[in-house]
Amino acid sequence: MAEQFRVPESGSIPLPTPEHQQRITRQKWFEIATVILLIAGGLTFLGWRDYRNHHRPDPAATLGESVKTVEAAGYRPAGTAEILGRQFVSFVQPLEDFECHVDLVGLGAEHPVDTAVIWLTPLSGSVDPSEQSLQKAVNTVGFAAQALVAASTQALETASKTMEFISDAKRPHDKGVAGTNNGWKLTYVTYREFNAGGPPEPMLCLILERLASASDAELSELNRGLHKAVNEGADIKTALLAEGGR
Repeated sequence: MAEQFRVPESGSIPLPTPEHQQRITRQKWFEIATVILLIAGGLTFLGWRDYRNHHRPDPAATLGESVKTVEAAGYRPAGTAEILGRQFVSFVQPLEDFECHVDLVGLGAEHPVDTAVIWLTPLSGSVDPSEQSLQKAVNTVGFAAQALVAASTQALETASKTMEFISDAKRPHDKGVAGTNNGWKLTYVTYREFNAGGPPEPMLCLILERLASASDAELSELNRGLHKAVNEGADIKTALLAEGGR
């Protein structure tokens, strides 16, 4: 077995090697994520029902309206792309120890949103977040989902309480799925390990998919790629661009 500790020049307390420290860090992320995120899923979302009028029209009715909603929430543009016949409009919002990303997918500004992907990554070099900053980041994902589809609140609550561990994925994760009462499927994923030393990886992903889009034959290739990216724990937009975007 490779040596996991080294002795500092001044003192006798052994210190972890860089490689072992990274494993410790990733395990710490696992402990924080599985405990805090699931607690947040079960409890914090309960307070979001009255965040806005639950019966208001959903901005996700059109891609153009959704873009305005996300911009008004303080997200900055992060590029656009055409991927497998659909427009991807991307945004990012820096937080204390994280970044919250939003990808809106649709045929065009006047057309309905097919899918909205909201996901968190740790900021580069941020390996020891506080519980408060993690809780704020998780809340940010929920608020973004509710701003786009008001009925996502109850679906998110249900999904977070019925999560199952997916052990045979490239990046093992916990996944919960639920539906809204107005035609949306919500998928909620938290990943169990994070790369503290390399490029930031998604640590949480929330997907809002219109049911009509999920069964649209024209979107079958895109939907397969989307769920493959989730299974691999990859940035969905980057993964889909590699398969057929421009």
